[in-house]
Amino acid sequence: MKNDASTYAESPKHTRRGARYQLTVTSGPECGAVLAISERSPGRLFVGTSSTCDLRLEDRRVSRRHLAVETTPHGLRITDTGSTNGTWISGLRVEGAICLGGETVTIGDTGLRVDVDHESKEESPDVRMAFGPLVGASLAMRRLYRTCDALATSLAPVLVEGPAGAGKLALAEALHLASAGKEAPFTVVEASALDTSSSLGESGTVFLREVGDASPEVQTYLATEVPRASARGVRIIAGTRRDLYAATERGTFREELLKEIAKSRIELPPLAARRGDVMLLVEHFCRELGQTSDAIMATKLAELNRRDYEENVRELRALVAKLLAGEVAVASRASGAHVPSIDEMGLVLGFRDLVVALPPFAEAKDEVLARFSSAYVTYAVAAHGGHVARAAAASGLAPRYFNLLRARGREKGA
Repeated sequence: MKNDASTYAESPKHTRRGARYQLTVTSGPECGAVLAISERSPGRLFVGTSSTCDLRLEDRRVSRRHLAVETTPHGLRITDTGSTNGTWISGLRVEGAICLGGETVTIGDTGLRVDVDHESKEESPDVRMAFGPLVGASLAMRRLYRTCDALATSLAPVLVEGPAGAGKLALAEALHLASAGKEAPFTVVEASALDTSSSLGESGTVFLREVGDASPEVQTYLATEVPRASARGVRIIAGTRRDLYAATERGTFREELLKEIAKSRIELPPLAARRGDVMLLVEHFCRELGQTSDAIMATKLAELNRRDYEENVRELRALVAKLLAGEVAVASRASGAHVPSIDEMGLVLGFRDLVVALPPFAEAKDEVLARFSSAYVTYAVAAHGGHVARAAAASGLAPRYFNLLRARGREKGA
């Protein structure tokens, strides 16, 4: 069913793109504590009693990881993460809600107030398209890179969370390569294959793949081996597709191990949340495999861009490898009109997905202009140290129009 043409469409000025929020504890043991949230926050932020939560509470009726908060174009999303006693807003128990500011949230015996932060200075967005072997130019990825910078300078264990195939191994390797110990070994260990006599080595970085799959006996062993390995100078990075906090609540994962591996944490988004990254990843995988995307027919590229990926980046890479293995032979047998390759057309990487998807011309042209405008103002502000007025002056645009372009870019998730 199509939308009713008479329905009023909310204008961009009513959206909350770029808004900054504060979650303030108004009652309970931590009364006065504040958690700041913005679209530059590294993924979801968590509230609970765990020492790894971004806002830690001592309330005994609050779960270890009780709720998550993150910004959206429409407001602050609050999600109950399977807590025991629930999350309540205005007397209603909610699994999730979008807050605009002024709401009171109750968890356990603790009250929280959602406020819009009008005082904090906006931080310039990160403009990188990759962090070492971890590739991504979407906002969902760029918001992680500054956190990656900080994690790379530390030897403390890190918990990398994310769905299957999201790139947890690539992130672990990127942190290793950006660290002072990058010349030391980088070792991948399957947690499910460990036993209680296994050693985590003497140096370098060890990536514990799917630590949630370790047996109960190995979990108990790792709870003591991880701090011993850290004392020997070994950097431990643990990856998991499971919610280990919920597993701890259920008693299926050792709380003492979670405390050791989650001294720091970072959460990778699924590929579906990484708007615009598919074609960038296709190019990256083609280079890794010694080819370019012109070896893949344009119609196949369009299919890659439209596809849903249950196994995320891993599934995309496997499909690219299969296409590169078979596409050249198919193309060499093709007859009829020549279909130019993407590289032959000389298209800018950021616009390739539009061409291969072949939307209506006017729609594609508007999207190209919107992407260029968003990229231009983003880089301009970053190049001028976050000073919007200076960036606007250097661009030759009227300040009001420059800010309008910035607002439109945020609305589209640029």
